[in-house]
Amino acid sequence: MRQFIVCLVSMAACSAERDIGPEPVTEIVWFDGDSGAINGVDFRLADVDAPETGPLKSRGGAQCENERARGFAAKKFMMDATSSASIRITQSIGADRYDREIIRIEVNGEDLAQLGVSAGHLAPWPHRGSKALKAKPDWCK
Repeated sequence: MRQFIVCLVSMAACSAERDIGPEPVTEIVWFDGDSGAINGVDFRLADVDAPETGPLKSRGGAQCENERARGFAAKKFMMDATSSASIRITQSIGADRYDREIIRIEVNGEDLAQLGVSAGHLAPWPHRGSKALKAKPDWCK
């Protein structure tokens, strides 16, 4: 999985912001509002969280029905935002504990995570490496 993203890196220098082209994003599939697959490679958006869509109270699932409903709305928002858009991976941070590549994405020149936060579908969840800098957002409030 990660080899694909690594192969996409067009610059040898390690800058904070870089285009991971030249390979175009030909397919994006959303699993929920903050993770999916690009060209078959699993990813998670960096420094944001989306409500869970899994069964209530299950491991990794929603903690309340409101969270679950908001999770499906977040997924739809991401699907709509990336449908027919110009998509560019601007940063690849590395793999998370589930071996998903942590990335930043632009759609039509705008940061996708920020669009999701501004629309109320995502919440900031900053990390330093694999360490969360604050508690995971509570979507049941």
